[in-house]
Amino acid sequence: MNYFSILIIVALCFAIIEMLFDKFPKAQNQIFTLSFISVSFLVCIKYYFGPDISQYVEYYETLVPIKEIINGSYENKWNFEIGYNLFCATLNHLNVSYWGMTYIISILYLTPIYILFKQIDQYKCLALLALVVFDYNLMLCQLRQCLAVSIFLFAYLAYQKKHTNICILLLITSLFFHKSAIFALIILTIILLLSHIKIDLRAYILLAIAFLLFLIFPLENIITTTLENFNFVPQHIIHSIKHHFSKSEILQAIMPVYIGAIFIIAYYSDFNKKNTKQHWFIWGCIAIIVILFQYYFFLNRLRSFFIPFVIIYTITICTKSNKKDKIPRQLFAILFITYSLFQARSLQIQTNSMESKINYPSTILQIKKTTPEEIRKKQLEEASIFWEEDYTEKTNIND
Repeated sequence: MNYFSILIIVALCFAIIEMLFDKFPKAQNQIFTLSFISVSFLVCIKYYFGPDISQYVEYYETLVPIKEIINGSYENKWNFEIGYNLFCATLNHLNVSYWGMTYIISILYLTPIYILFKQIDQYKCLALLALVVFDYNLMLCQLRQCLAVSIFLFAYLAYQKKHTNICILLLITSLFFHKSAIFALIILTIILLLSHIKIDLRAYILLAIAFLLFLIFPLENIITTTLENFNFVPQHIIHSIKHHFSKSEILQAIMPVYIGAIFIIAYYSDFNKKNTKQHWFIWGCIAIIVILFQYYFFLNRLRSFFIPFVIIYTITICTKSNKKDKIPRQLFAILFITYSLFQARSLQIQTNSMESKINYPSTILQIKKTTPEEIRKKQLEEASIFWEEDYTEKTNIND
């Protein structure tokens, strides 16, 4: 079985077990601890995994000293962000292996996730399942963006503790680790500027209508043309955006999940004035999903910054709502579990059809039987086959 499906199935099993202990909160907390440890273990033991190693390994192993990056003399042929350059150069200087570097990134991501999910009273395992289903690529493959998202999440934790200056500093820092953070911060700024507007049921009805409209009217030409008119936007960024917008699909299996989420949030939210900013923030996050739905390749980049908050908010309002009607949330839970199974199966079918075997597990545990050099060589060969044979048809797996 491929690594992505294994991760989903493990998280799914714990989510189902958690539901069986619905009346036992302490047991649910213990199950979540086991679930988080299991998922974290799988994420952390990955070893030369994912197609991006074709760039990341050579880059990491041939990095120049830190001072050359700081003074600007380093010619970065990959156009990686300066924050990632400094991060990797520092670890390289300390003789940290490539796997050690990926392990540190995983820990930096999983730490704020654990802190945030511990704030949920019930169904933490379901929240973790949702995160795995939406962000398995981020956890296992996307190193630079994983760092940027981690910093973004730490910024939110600083905001929770009213450390405003630290929060702003961390948000700015995230810009230097992945280009997607720029768009995430622009969206966040717009949401905050409009946060004084009251959100109610009508706003979600509008979202449902907009969801259908944006399936009819594509935004690709409008957005790319607008960016090209800004002279300060580097060409390699514009090229990257165009590439992400080139991958689009109207009919997607996840559509019922998005529509169901809009309905669930609208149905169970109380829209009180006390949490106006929170209501607006979540509405803004869902609005981004609605607007960019068909451009899954681009959306998946932005979604990672906001999806943990949407997951937490959705589960919290469902469990704390004054409405006693449990049927809508139970139906949505069944819908999401069904989609999780479908996603795991689809990923396996797609993996079976690929020429490369890059999506099959490669872990640090294998060095007991095989040398690190042999694993490295094999995985790099598989990554090369992926980009040469599989990428154009299987982009939706490793986006």
